[in-house]
Amino acid sequence: IKLFGKSYIGASLHYLTRTKLYDESTGDEEVILYSSDILNFINDSDDATSISVVNYSGIDMTLGFAKPLTLFGYENTLFGISAKNILGKLSGDKTVDSVTTTSDLQLPMVITTGVSTSLPFFDNNLLFSNPTFAVDYNIVSSDSDVADSLFIGFEQKAFSETVSIKSGINRGYLVGGISLRLQTKSVQFLELSLGRYVEKYGEGTLYDAHTLDSFSVHVLF
Repeated sequence: IKLFGKSYIGASLHYLTRTKLYDESTGDEEVILYSSDILNFINDSDDATSISVVNYSGIDMTLGFAKPLTLFGYENTLFGISAKNILGKLSGDKTVDSVTTTSDLQLPMVITTGVSTSLPFFDNNLLFSNPTFAVDYNIVSSDSDVADSLFIGFEQKAFSETVSIKSGINRGYLVGGISLRLQTKSVQFLELSLGRYVEKYGEGTLYDAHTLDSFSVHVLF
């Protein structure tokens, strides 16, 4: 929806599903298995912990607002704010001690504001497009660490946007990747992406950081 001249507001509804393991005897979704527990599973022992799966699902909503701005003499900058998990309630059936009940999973609302701009480094260049620089910050989220709420990104496309090189800071760590888009002059049909990112497990300042590599294939229509 076009709003206030060159400002825009949008909304989307989406169906979400989450799958979690839980202890059938307690209903606890934080399941810790020691080596003895794993051996009991392998040996099908009567002492093995009873673990089951619950599927949470529901409808959620995201709202967004964006306004183009002028920078470096170009109308190449976009300011935006978005809110997701507005409904944020998923439901699923759990069986605990042979009794089946409906449980709820509440997703925390996240409100993000940010700005992105196209830097005029390669105007009229046949090989490189102007790079994009973006900064986002979660002004409302469940994260207590400021570094977890700040996201900085840089993207450089080349060769008619066939190659894309990305780098940035995510959750306080340097990340990056490269993608190759296979296309003809009129049809885009496949994108290959390779990246490196960091996942943090824990809460607050007590966490373990793990560096992970990813490879993905996207079929484009």
